[in-house]
Amino acid sequence: MASVSEDAVQVLESSQSVGERLRLARESKDFSIAEVAAQLRFTKDTILHLESQQWDKLHGRAYARGYFSSYIKFLGMPQDELLSAFNIEYKSSQSDLMQPQFNVSNNKTFPWMPVLFVLIAIVITGFAYMQWQQSQDIAQDESIEDSPWQPQAQEAQPEFDAFDASVVEPMSTEELVEQLNDESDMLSNILQPELESAAELVDPPLEMETPAETNDELGIETPPEVDEVSQNELSEKVASSESLLELYSLHDCWIEVSDADANILLYKTVKANETVALTGIAPLTVTLGSAANVTVKFNDALFDTTPFTQGGIAKFTLGIKS
Repeated sequence: MASVSEDAVQVLESSQSVGERLRLARESKDFSIAEVAAQLRFTKDTILHLESQQWDKLHGRAYARGYFSSYIKFLGMPQDELLSAFNIEYKSSQSDLMQPQFNVSNNKTFPWMPVLFVLIAIVITGFAYMQWQQSQDIAQDESIEDSPWQPQAQEAQPEFDAFDASVVEPMSTEELVEQLNDESDMLSNILQPELESAAELVDPPLEMETPAETNDELGIETPPEVDEVSQNELSEKVASSESLLELYSLHDCWIEVSDADANILLYKTVKANETVALTGIAPLTVTLGSAANVTVKFNDALFDTTPFTQGGIAKFTLGIKS
């Protein structure tokens, strides 16, 4: 009878899993899960995973085998037999876990639709950004063109010469003399009738003794005659004296100045905020490439260039004595 019962126990033990055998051995010794965990310094979950054969929750084969070995030593169970059973159970459980994952991985397909939508979104975003950048550039160019201050634009075109582009040329000395003669003739024609009409209204002069006859009667010697200087000669002397010309340029401006002897006193582009002072024999002929940006002072008096400006270029003569 004893041999029959032992064979039945061996058959029963062989038919049970290693997890069931661990649980039955623990219960036969009246150990609770908390007591076993405290003795082995395991967590309660670790004891439950060993008895339920949840090897995947024991952090890999090495940890699972170490926990299993410590547990069977604590219960006094045969190590070789149970370790062999553990190896078999662990392999079979791992094969069961890997098979569904392998099948699922084979059924996966490449997500073409999300990738396509992402590419389309990138293309649309890039096109919209290019359109926005182009509109910003156009708006910036228009604001620069509409700005009243464009010193940078003038610096960007250093080769442009306002004087060369104009049709106005400097007057020669002969033309200047001819112009002065014409102006003097015109003034004489205007004043001559008025002088004649004024002379008719004046009574004929009274006959008076000349200072020379009176001096002779009194025995007084007359001083030597002094040569009288005509008004034209005085005008020429005043006009021939040196005059002061001051020029202040708000922006870059081409300026040419020549004196009465056709000597070039200035022939260059005056930079912005630059003041130029010149002295020369009047009359002075002045040409300004950008008259609106230049302030002119002649002999400490402001001179208005507006009546002489045409197309932004002014040409005039200073110091003419009529």
